[in-house]
Amino acid sequence: MTHAFDIPEILSLICEQAQLERHDLVRLLTTTRLFFHFAVPRVWGSLPDSAPKILIKLLPNSDNYLKRTFDDALIKRLQPLDAGSLARFDIYAPHVKQVERHRLNQSSDIMWDRLLKLVDRRPILPNLEILNISLATFGADTVHDPNTYLSAHLTPKLIEFNEFEIVPRGVNSFMGPHCFHDVVSAVAQQCPHIKLLKLSSNVTFSVGINPTLEAELANSLDRLRHLHTLKLGKTTLGPEILAAMGRLPDLKILDLGDVASSLGITSLPHSSFPALQHLGMELSFINDSISTNSVWSITATARRIKSISVCTKDCNYFNIDNLARNICQYSPFVTSLCLAYDHSYNYDSVFSPELINILAQLPLQRLCILGNNSRYKERWDSGRFAIAFQNLECLTIIGYEFTFMDFKNIAKHMPQPRQLSASVEIIRWPSKHIITSLALTASPSQLCLYFGVAGFLLRAPDELRREEILDQKLEAIAAGLHAFWPKGLICEAYEVPDSLNNEEPSYTDKINATLEQLRRDDGHGNETQVTLQDHARRCNPSWFKIFDAE
Repeated sequence: MTHAFDIPEILSLICEQAQLERHDLVRLLTTTRLFFHFAVPRVWGSLPDSAPKILIKLLPNSDNYLKRTFDDALIKRLQPLDAGSLARFDIYAPHVKQVERHRLNQSSDIMWDRLLKLVDRRPILPNLEILNISLATFGADTVHDPNTYLSAHLTPKLIEFNEFEIVPRGVNSFMGPHCFHDVVSAVAQQCPHIKLLKLSSNVTFSVGINPTLEAELANSLDRLRHLHTLKLGKTTLGPEILAAMGRLPDLKILDLGDVASSLGITSLPHSSFPALQHLGMELSFINDSISTNSVWSITATARRIKSISVCTKDCNYFNIDNLARNICQYSPFVTSLCLAYDHSYNYDSVFSPELINILAQLPLQRLCILGNNSRYKERWDSGRFAIAFQNLECLTIIGYEFTFMDFKNIAKHMPQPRQLSASVEIIRWPSKHIITSLALTASPSQLCLYFGVAGFLLRAPDELRREEILDQKLEAIAAGLHAFWPKGLICEAYEVPDSLNNEEPSYTDKINATLEQLRRDDGHGNETQVTLQDHARRCNPSWFKIFDAE
């Protein structure tokens, strides 16, 4: 009789479909050779920041190499191990598909150096597909020889190269132009199938960009024929570089850092960016209509773009409204828009009447607004907004506290929203008793609410009374939300922490529990929760996030 664990298809289903934790899969490795075959790729596919220590443990006498007090003289004399000593390493290394390397993680970097001296394999992980790596550091320049630093990790199978910043938020990291060129050139030469290239460091040019260097950069970019996502930090985009980007046949997502230094660039051929769907930009200043026109003419294909994200700094309300006009003029078919003006000033409302009128010209389905996280002098006209954007499916507004009236207007005038991210103004929210006495218009849609509590520092004589008041407020919020979206609503947290302390149930848990009880009281089951959660995962494409371009 055949044992179930001897059937490959069953083992494959267990490893691929069962919701097993990594440590459970590790235990399965020793069950049978067939289990080993199916479980190893899932266990070893993605290694954390401690990857070099994990890999060193596959080597003979690994404890010696892992010692912190390893003598510097001995480290210098480390020699590559022979093939016999690499037998275990050669079994596991080909299964690693994703790895991270942090320059500021000194212990990890030291272990990488030791590992690369002991294992004479280039690339050291032959089937690596995703590389997350930091090249620039806070207060220091990039590595002097990026080719040497990267060569051990670049493989012909690499499809994602993500250079991320690990400096404090708001502090820029920098990369010299020659280093930038070397990185792009190395990726172009050694990773012919690369699909995603993200270089977050700002590239500094003392006096513009050297024509020879620009030509070489353009040539390297021309070789990235399979690239579909390109993200660059602040840099100078010369005509040849932009032209090379425009010739990439599969480029769908282009995310540029501060492009102020690229103003005045002439328009590109209309055949440029044939596949471009999303354009992201960061603007550190918008002085007048001429400058915003210059920025937007970076691509002659702006009319074909369906998605835009712009992060602005040091702008006033006139600049923001003018930017919105340019988007409407040059990209009238945009259905997804992210607009961040959290560093704006003299802006009295999260949505001015003028901004509502301008953006209402677009056929928007997804809208994300990141305000300045302060109390605005004027409340926005949420009724006017809801009437203007009746086709919105996903709405995110950060930096503004939604009131009961705002939710009322959205439920009444916007029939299609499926996802809403909002901070709720809790103190002036009406009581549950008042809500039940109101005649409210219910929305025909189901909603997933990414929920944050604003103004929850309630005054009370003691902590117990404060928690009691808060629970009453949360019940009132649940009652109002259920009245507005009776066909189904769930809450998920976008703020951490989501409770007064770690031992208490979260705000969203309490609201969801109340919503579930209200649905049962109405004679409805909880069948909507799964479909809502599934939809929340699908609602926004991967690039539609609360501005990760920092």
